[in-house]
Amino acid sequence: MRPLKLKLIAIGVFLVFIVYFRIPYWGEVNQLPNSRDILITVKYVFGPKHEEKHDQKSYLESLELRASGYDYQFIEKNCHYNLPNTASVMAKICLYPDEMDQHVSKIIKSGAIWEEPVQQVIFNQVITKHTDAAIVDIGANLGSFSIVAAKLGRQTFAFDLTMDTLRYLSQSVHVNNLEGLLHVYPTAVMEKRFQCIGRQSNPNSTLNPGGNSVKFIENCDEEASPVATLDDLLPIFHKMGIEKAIIKADCEGSEPGVVLGGQNFLREISVPFIQMEWNIVKQDLKKKDANYKHMVNLALQVMSDLKFVPVTLGGTLENSLESKHYSEWPYEINWIKRDS
Repeated sequence: MRPLKLKLIAIGVFLVFIVYFRIPYWGEVNQLPNSRDILITVKYVFGPKHEEKHDQKSYLESLELRASGYDYQFIEKNCHYNLPNTASVMAKICLYPDEMDQHVSKIIKSGAIWEEPVQQVIFNQVITKHTDAAIVDIGANLGSFSIVAAKLGRQTFAFDLTMDTLRYLSQSVHVNNLEGLLHVYPTAVMEKRFQCIGRQSNPNSTLNPGGNSVKFIENCDEEASPVATLDDLLPIFHKMGIEKAIIKADCEGSEPGVVLGGQNFLREISVPFIQMEWNIVKQDLKKKDANYKHMVNLALQVMSDLKFVPVTLGGTLENSLESKHYSEWPYEINWIKRDS
């Protein structure tokens, strides 16, 4: 009987040890806000090394938004609109009611092309030159750009942080039969991962669901969004065998963060062209926030080191913008990589 007693004592000591040292960890898991996303929970409790052990999917794969299926009532009401575009492809798009969106939805309903000059450059010049490039759309909004890119047969990766808008976009994926081509992620894209981020409406933009910038919040709630980096796309690109990408970044002042959080992506993936909205960056620089100005300068240095040249929308390398005057750059700019 003595050996049995010793074994029982040993097991008891072992269990006490496990319980004593594990309770704080699992307690922390349960207390973490935004626990609906298990990989976010795993990352912040156990650290990145344990992330792949708990789920073989990459961070973004675990967050990819897939609508459960057709919402026929929603589609009948919101998704019968044609999507005008410069690529002349036939596509439908789900749009907000007028009382909710006087900006993108209303313009598309009128038959006008949303951001026509940008579309002209990307769909009629850049994409035709780089026939093997995937498309990354950061700040996709309702998908007026992403839907067209996917309709052209390009693997397209769309990011947005407004869940109501993403409901429209995910149903547009179904309506256009773009499953497997248009990948939708409910995340902001910034310089590093955060547990969650909040949305802040632009006071100068009336009834514009897409006019949201980000704000840091102490407690995650159901309206908060997870945050990814451009580098988080690398595992997906490697898995799919994608070696080239064209990037469109329209994310309300977070564009410098996209660059800083995408340095590995920009080195490992051939990126010949980046379309970037610069207007909100200029506005934010005028607020004289030293940290933001420092981040912009770091991003510009990264782009220079990687041989990207800033030009006006549709401009050429011969007519580049002067880096020292970045606070005066136009509303939209392009980055062209030398020798691409």
